Amino acid sequence: MVAGQHPSFYYLNLTGITVAGRAIKVPPSVFATAAGTIIDSGTAFSCLPPSAYAALRSSVRSAMGRYKRAPSSTIFDTCYDLTGHETVRIPSVALVFADGATVHLHPSGVLYTWSNVSQTCLAFLPNPDDTSLGVLGNTQQRTLAVIYDVDNQKVGFGANGCA
Repeated sequence: MVAGQHPSFYYLNLTGITVAGRAIKVPPSVFATAAGTIIDSGTAFSCLPPSAYAALRSSVRSAMGRYKRAPSSTIFDTCYDLTGHETVRIPSVALVFADGATVHLHPSGVLYTWSNVSQTCLAFLPNPDDTSLGVLGNTQQRTLAVIYDVDNQKVGFGANGCA
């Protein structure tokens, strides 16, 4: 956890993202914006700086190339039509933090699927610009146990959060 502009938020020092075990091509400085990155259970989807989002989207699109793309939804620009697929290979995505911690996201934190619908979309959103506050949202958190150590100003992640 790092100090930020707003003391009521828990700031994270996100430095990178991996897709299928490979770092997306974005320098760590992209995540070190003046606004920083917070963890927020009240925000549905994680928001990234535009260049980080574009690199994540490109890597996910490449990994999901065997599936038919679906039209974009109102907020999502990378969607897939999974009609007829009994099994789907969702690429692994992990968030990398400055202290060496790596948080592996559950597939439901990578692609968001509406219940009983065969359309799924990348569960991240781009910020309007690189100076906007980054957010780790609840879709990415919900299968994690999130521990807030206020005394030591740390946030920890473990397995077995909400399913």
